[in-house]
Amino acid sequence: MRIHSQGNRCAFLERALPPDVGMVVARLNPGNDSGQTWGSGLGVGSGESFLRVNLRAVEGRAGVDRGLMQMLDPAPVAPGQETWLRIRLTEDSVFFEASSDGVVWVRVRTMQRHWLKGRRDRLAVGKMSPTGTVMDVKTESPMGSSQILEVRAYRATP
Repeated sequence: MRIHSQGNRCAFLERALPPDVGMVVARLNPGNDSGQTWGSGLGVGSGESFLRVNLRAVEGRAGVDRGLMQMLDPAPVAPGQETWLRIRLTEDSVFFEASSDGVVWVRVRTMQRHWLKGRRDRLAVGKMSPTGTVMDVKTESPMGSSQILEVRAYRATP
């Protein structure tokens, strides 16, 4: 899916997640999109909470959101460079990881599982607000293009 929008605008896909999913992966290309907080990303959640990792390509960083709190970390990302993001869920933790090739992964951040309240029944991928909702910034920003190239969900291993 190609997204052509202002940097601080929402455009994302949302799907239901089966209850046995333990990992979601997205291959993205931030292209020339200027979005930072609204940069392309991957999120999981429920009606009670939402966790997201997103690309801040212009800065060479990834953001991890827990509601309206975004934490920024270095990541293998640059404008126009394909980047893989994944969220791994274990019984106690949520791992946010990035890769420039889909083989070697860098841990961006780890959170305790309790931040993901309720059932994780929702997957979102694309340009979204930190809470995974449709919320645009009212100020104008440059137009740009980005792509969602691939999305996969994997069952948790026992």
